Amino acid sequence: MIITCECQKYRFVVKAEDIGPQGRLVQCGMCDKQWFQEPPSKDEIKILKDNYVTVNDDNEDEIKSKPKIKKDSSKYVPVKYKSEPFLTLTKVFWFTLLALVLLIYMSIENKNLVLGSFPKAIDYYDLIQALYEQILEISVQFIDFFTPKTNSN
Repeated sequence: MIITCECQKYRFVVKAEDIGPQGRLVQCGMCDKQWFQEPPSKDEIKILKDNYVTVNDDNEDEIKSKPKIKKDSSKYVPVKYKSEPFLTLTKVFWFTLLALVLLIYMSIENKNLVLGSFPKAIDYYDLIQALYEQILEISVQFIDFFTPKTNSN
């Protein structure tokens, strides 16, 4: 049988025997919500019993000769699994930020080589220097703001 999570996002295929005739408390494996799952209806139990076949040596010929039951597709709900794509916007953002920081660091480390090949890049290094000075000034103000002041009487 197919049960649906309380959040209505996830569906799971479970054995009707696992739910039992009285129902039971179940928990979603994706969002950890818990709910009481009612037992399957009589129609569901009949469908499950009609489609359940046990194999043993005595009735093997009977099973082969028994016509297959055509399932009514209107009573079955397809199970959808929520899959997360490998690349998300968050991952792309952090990777781009890391690549940018590494690029800036490498350009600062190789300043003389870059300026030898591209003399107009001096404006870039002036911008980086001004940004560095602004970050230092803000960090000093931040530290001063959070440093406890002592009262001198």
